[in-house]
Amino acid sequence: MVSVKRVLRRLAFAYKIAASIVGAGITFFASDYLIGTIAGFFVKGDVVLYAPVFLLSLFAALITGIELISSLTGSIKVRFIRPVRRAVSKPILGFFSVLSIGMAATIASPLFVLIPENVMQFELISIASLIISATLSTLMARNYGTLYKYSHERNLDSVGGPSFVRSATGPKSLRYFLTRLSLWLANTALAAYSALLFSDFDFQIFPGVLSSFSIGPITVNIIVVVVIALFVFWFIINAFFEKKYTKLIGLVQVFLVAILGVIMISQTILLGSKTGWNMAHLLPVPKNWAFDLIINVGYVYLLFFGFQEIQSVEKESMPEVEINLFNWKKFRITKENYLPLTMVLAVSVGSAIEIFYAIAVFSTHPSQQLIEKAAIPAVTISRLVLGNVGALTISIAFLISTVGTFVTAFVASSRHLRSLGEDGFLPQSMSSASWIFSILFIAILSLAGENFLVSIIDFMALISLSIINLSPLWLRKATLTTLKRSDGLPLFVAMFSFVTAIAEYFITPSVVLFGVLALVFGYLIYDLFRLGSIGVQIFTILFDLVSFLLLSLISTTSFIPETPYIALPAFLTTPHLFLFQAALIIGPVLIAENLLIDIFILKRTGLVSK
Repeated sequence: MVSVKRVLRRLAFAYKIAASIVGAGITFFASDYLIGTIAGFFVKGDVVLYAPVFLLSLFAALITGIELISSLTGSIKVRFIRPVRRAVSKPILGFFSVLSIGMAATIASPLFVLIPENVMQFELISIASLIISATLSTLMARNYGTLYKYSHERNLDSVGGPSFVRSATGPKSLRYFLTRLSLWLANTALAAYSALLFSDFDFQIFPGVLSSFSIGPITVNIIVVVVIALFVFWFIINAFFEKKYTKLIGLVQVFLVAILGVIMISQTILLGSKTGWNMAHLLPVPKNWAFDLIINVGYVYLLFFGFQEIQSVEKESMPEVEINLFNWKKFRITKENYLPLTMVLAVSVGSAIEIFYAIAVFSTHPSQQLIEKAAIPAVTISRLVLGNVGALTISIAFLISTVGTFVTAFVASSRHLRSLGEDGFLPQSMSSASWIFSILFIAILSLAGENFLVSIIDFMALISLSIINLSPLWLRKATLTTLKRSDGLPLFVAMFSFVTAIAEYFITPSVVLFGVLALVFGYLIYDLFRLGSIGVQIFTILFDLVSFLLLSLISTTSFIPETPYIALPAFLTTPHLFLFQAALIIGPVLIAENLLIDIFILKRTGLVSK
């Protein structure tokens, strides 16, 4: 016979499922209007009546939705835990496997879109921006290497760039939190951007490329489906079984990167040879070249920060490797030395390939209108200059790059979110289900559009890297009076990264404002969760009620809400207060009931987190 206690727990579980569904709806509704409102206030210059009250209400609704979703994951952690990874008995990644990881993250999918568009629009400024970004990234890689050696010698955590900040400032510091959150958002946006590119390519471009070889429509559709299946399969293997198949993944990665490198180099040579490396119209230099240069460096920087993924596989890397240079000479290098070397090599070789490819693309002088209309400009250029075979080979390179970029970005996004939970910035339930939340946010960000995603990746990555590069000074407690000559490199790289990130404001102000608000809101969430589960629910109820009362003061006839960022059905966009007030009433009622369930049924009585 089923006990009353078990029945109550099942009913509580069912209630939390229903509440989480409502919470997901409120979260989407509030997020949609919040982004649209921010865009209206700060970008379009729209002035909406009672704007501060409306913004406050949206923040309250957003926190309510997140709390309702979080209440479910906190009750079913076991059901949502990521598939258990088997521990590696010994590190098995060698020099070339580690190098291929950095190369794959550097020769990423955005280059097939950004380089053709940027180099044809900004010409010499674009090429100069690529060179400066590559130099900046190389200096960062060198600084990462120095940080790794310092941490390795002192047995400090050295897995991932934010770990350096954590070691220097502590696991609860604001600097560490901002670093983790920025890189999480940057990688989530990069995964969303890669997913958009893959979708455009596989459904719009690839069928046309295949059809040019007289392949029938049925066969074309089969190939497209197979490509999607392989994408999903490789994603699952990397995301959930990385530890179990680390060696296999490393070998496949080396093979794929080798193919990618050969295709990109051959494409560069063929494009340049076909056009005679025509550099016409590269000069003169624009009048405002210095300002344009700084802004453009920030825009193209996402092409060069992939080297840091090497740091994330530090534990899987062999303590010592033997490098055989064509049976001519053998070297044995310890991990302390070859990891920094692979980071510098990855960014140097990858950057060289991208810069020379940009020069080759410029030499073709394609129509600016043609580039703007093309979903993947690199494929269009190859088809025009090199024919169908050229289009097919660059398509293969694009697929390899896109799959690698998406998988790497998703794994990094999930890892950063899990680390935030493990360090107490987020609920432990969110940490154990980090991959689910990463997929959810990837889906949400993919609705924002490609231009927005490119800019937010650049801004958040540069902010995070500017903080990370100051870690050497914090590790040795440096002050203005104790600075050394060796501190010049991290100071220069950090300051240049920060200035470049701020320059992003002059391209898309909404992105910088969104990034800043994301960091502020993230830290607000952190402070809230320090109250513990019960404390957060009490705070949310009070916040919703205050927002509801303030919203009630607004006259229905004078209330004009902003247009949501993503189009919604007409009944959800009517200029009335009812929907907003309903969210602020239904939410607290559900949270109050959830609070009673936690206290009297699930016996969770902690007011403040431990």
